[in-house]
Amino acid sequence: MQKAFRQNLMAQNSNKWNHIFQALHQWGKVGAQGNRSKAADLLAKAASKGRLYKNDKLVQEYRWVYQGKTIVAKVSKKTGQISDGWVK
Repeated sequence: MQKAFRQNLMAQNSNKWNHIFQALHQWGKVGAQGNRSKAADLLAKAASKGRLYKNDKLVQEYRWVYQGKTIVAKVSKKTGQISDGWVK
């Protein structure tokens, strides 16, 4: 599952990545700001190994701790793919 999440993220267009890398998403806290490969790895791990934090009609939110920071991955129930993510 982790590999599939990562592959799908790496195939996303620039608009998706621009959204994921917004400053408020704080990827610099884990050294991944602007680094698609690292962010995709972290989000894939969060979605596959993280704890289900929120489960609503449209998305599931998973949280996973990395270097003392929480990686949040939102997974669309419709597509089964990561739709957004950030660092807390």
